[in-house]
Amino acid sequence: ELFHQGTPGLHREVAGALWSLTGSPGNAANQEAVSAHGGIEPLVKQLKEPARSNDRGYFTSQPDTFGAQETAAGAIRALAELSSNRTLIAKTGGIPELIAILDVGSDRCKEQAAGALETLVIDNPANQRQVAHCLVRMLSSASDSGQEVVTELLRNLAKGQETCSAIAKAGAVPGLVKQLECGSANAMGMAAQGLALIARKSAEHH
Repeated sequence: ELFHQGTPGLHREVAGALWSLTGSPGNAANQEAVSAHGGIEPLVKQLKEPARSNDRGYFTSQPDTFGAQETAAGAIRALAELSSNRTLIAKTGGIPELIAILDVGSDRCKEQAAGALETLVIDNPANQRQVAHCLVRMLSSASDSGQEVVTELLRNLAKGQETCSAIAKAGAVPGLVKQLECGSANAMGMAAQGLALIARKSAEHH
């Protein structure tokens, strides 16, 4: 109920409380309870706080908004530890919202969103496919900093056999090659690692 009223600061406090309840090891009961009482959908909605454009055309947001987004992403990351919640988070539209944060969120928002996405793909082929396709699309349209974050996440996903296959099938290789050619120094290094992992796991699979 508190998510439907009040300020971003209040939303941050509520999301932070849910994060604390669900974020420690062995909290499956709390993770299930939050889901059963309808806690996931308002958390996903909290990720949608609109960014505001400044006079130079860059998207920004108020500190309270970033804090609310960060804590919502952190709570979703914790809730995704429970297998059944991964499916529900995806059904409520959490994946595209988390991926959008990788481009326009604060650094701490991006960290929590990336962690949530890595958790959402565990043992969930449907989520693996959706995350892979969304990341590949964003790699060609994000800001320079966003491309770097997406490249890092693709590199991380390439470490697992199933997720590596998903990102390869989604067309990650051309995007990673482009980062290797003209990305930032960090993006170049992560793209090289990602491509090497894709090649290695492809060879192992065959």
